[in-house]
Amino acid sequence: SYSFCTLLYFLTMDDDLPPRQILLIDNYDSYTYNLYQYIAIATGVAPVVLKNVDQRGLSKDYLSQFAGVVISPGPGNPNVEADVGISKTVCCDLFEGPVLGVCLGFQGLALWEGCDIIKAPIAIHGELSEIQHEGRDPIFKDIPKSFKVVRYHSLIVCPKSISSSIDVLATTQVDDLIIPMALKLRHKPHWGVQYHPESICTDFGQQLVSNFVSICGIDTVQAPMINSFPCQISVKQPLARRTISFESLKLDPKIGVMGVYRGLFSDSKNVVWLDSSDPRGRYGIMAEHSDEFPESFYVKYSVDSGILGGEQLPQEFTSTGPILTTLERYLQKIRSTGFQCSVKEELPFQGGFLGYVGYELRGECSEATHCVSPIDLGPVDTALDMPDLFMIYTERFIVIDHHNDLLHVCCVSTPDDRTAKERWSEQTISTLSNLQPYVPTEATPVQEVVKFIPSKTKKEYISDIQQSQHLIKQGETYEVCLTNQFQAEASITDTLTFYEKLRQINASPYAAYIKVEGHGSVCSSSPERFLKIEQSGMCEAKPIKGTIKRSTDSVEDEKLKTELKNSKKDQCENLMIVDLLRNDLSILSEVGSVKVPKLMDIESYKTVHQMVTTVRSRISAETSVVQVLTSTFPGGSIVGAPKTRTMDFIQQLENRRRGIYTGSIGYLSLSNSMDFNIAIRTAVISTSHTGQPVIRIGAGGAITTLSDPEGEWDEIMIKAYPVMRTVSKIITGSEQNYSVALE
Repeated sequence: SYSFCTLLYFLTMDDDLPPRQILLIDNYDSYTYNLYQYIAIATGVAPVVLKNVDQRGLSKDYLSQFAGVVISPGPGNPNVEADVGISKTVCCDLFEGPVLGVCLGFQGLALWEGCDIIKAPIAIHGELSEIQHEGRDPIFKDIPKSFKVVRYHSLIVCPKSISSSIDVLATTQVDDLIIPMALKLRHKPHWGVQYHPESICTDFGQQLVSNFVSICGIDTVQAPMINSFPCQISVKQPLARRTISFESLKLDPKIGVMGVYRGLFSDSKNVVWLDSSDPRGRYGIMAEHSDEFPESFYVKYSVDSGILGGEQLPQEFTSTGPILTTLERYLQKIRSTGFQCSVKEELPFQGGFLGYVGYELRGECSEATHCVSPIDLGPVDTALDMPDLFMIYTERFIVIDHHNDLLHVCCVSTPDDRTAKERWSEQTISTLSNLQPYVPTEATPVQEVVKFIPSKTKKEYISDIQQSQHLIKQGETYEVCLTNQFQAEASITDTLTFYEKLRQINASPYAAYIKVEGHGSVCSSSPERFLKIEQSGMCEAKPIKGTIKRSTDSVEDEKLKTELKNSKKDQCENLMIVDLLRNDLSILSEVGSVKVPKLMDIESYKTVHQMVTTVRSRISAETSVVQVLTSTFPGGSIVGAPKTRTMDFIQQLENRRRGIYTGSIGYLSLSNSMDFNIAIRTAVISTSHTGQPVIRIGAGGAITTLSDPEGEWDEIMIKAYPVMRTVSKIITGSEQNYSVALE
């Protein structure tokens, strides 16, 4: 479907002017919208994107509106009709103008001209190669004859099958084999490149796309920019009835944030604490649901059963439909009554929803709905019966500014309830002012050892790795983020004390503690930000790919850090996810705004070094944060690439539900801002059907052709280690009294 703005463009187009828009055929790749951005930058006109299954209105007359066609990369094989969809019909039968095929599109152009597509001698995904061209074709105008590119492919065009109707424009060499990297058909204006010009690490990628645009006859200087992002109708906002106010106090270090939490929320049944226990995170947010707050409610949701219930649920939550859409509708309703947000930096959250979104909600999110099968989620795990989504709506909350050691007691009020909320604020400040110095709680050991049982044994997990690598070599996917979960019966009745110890052992910038009445608790020490969007529309993602353990010896620790920085495998993993995140953000971001200020930076935590990239963009003005969340969820770093097809493979391989693990924890603010983590390094504590407390910990890693199966098992143990240590400390009194069943 097309946005209103794109349809308006076609309706107002002057028939006497040459076409100046590009058609981009999406082969369900996770990099298509990086090409979208490059094309829009080059032309000044956003391209029209068609999924390769979309045949509606496909005709010569329709295609005559376009100056050129770009066929995106994608998983699979061009010999498989479903993998290329309409691409062949468009190029071979309907469109006579310039065509640029990228990766799968390149292979398709060669195949349809009679070439053979064969397995590459080595599957290459996320690696840099140097290619050479002779400089005689306009597609390589102003590009050096030798330059570096990023390749994602397991198949190649067989050099021996290339006929005289094809010019090979660029090549790379692997041992004695010269592999075609670019071609042109002699009898048609069709070009193809095997590499990915849209990758952040490819040299001259934008230049190549601009060259193709010039070949299409588009004057890039005079072409106007037309925004074809999804549009919403703007409505005039009423006078503000809801305003936010806050009172600030100095945070007493003798009390600390744990003392604040215990002083205010220790008896709360449903509570969310978004915590920043590491200096890289600035703010913490605490809020509860209380029957005494008329405006407050919480909602629990299951992908199997819909809304499971909640307290004081508004009418919006009594109907069926995607739960994230329902959350959005409610936020819009509150804003429509008049909400005056604050522009003060110290208030990142200004009332709204706080909680978690479980991984299984991927089926309700836009990209997933295209291909993730209708969906066999795996068996329901009654041992940890947590909702797939839990959110508290609050207009009374605490914001903690760790950088300035400040507490902000906040409330959103209307003239009708202002007096009551001011009274709550005064009572809260009084409670905080009278807190005594906090003494950390020590748990009493109740077991001698904790035994963790993995959902997949070591042998099974390694088998899944090998199957993933087989799929990659077949060209079906580029990277698969496999996970495992470790479960133990553990007598943890005080989950807050467990979380307190976890934040000491593994301090993290995107940590969280959540209590869900009747279900259990979530204790997260996540180091990874999924997405943050500020009121201004500035968006940031910080994907992590690449992990190595730390050493207590400073010299050895520095060597390990350097080893991670120079690891080819980890660089490839990170790059694939960076390109995926750029793609996901490009869908709803302003053209030209997607940037990578930090690429493969090394961040050090208490137990591990991590390879972290920062991706930033500016979300288009008409877009809500919930649209961005549903468009990008789940995070690419815990799925792999291409995202849609890889989620199907993950479900087949793991054959179980991930639950909260690899979902996201965070907030959706009335100020149209949000901040969510990736729920890794996370423990879920609940009660089994026998009444025994049960704890589950997830850990996983990215699988590529460069992965060593034994090494991958070791990596997930490194990642699970801090949380397992915490369980052991709470239960046995020692961090080392735990074991993991391997068989």
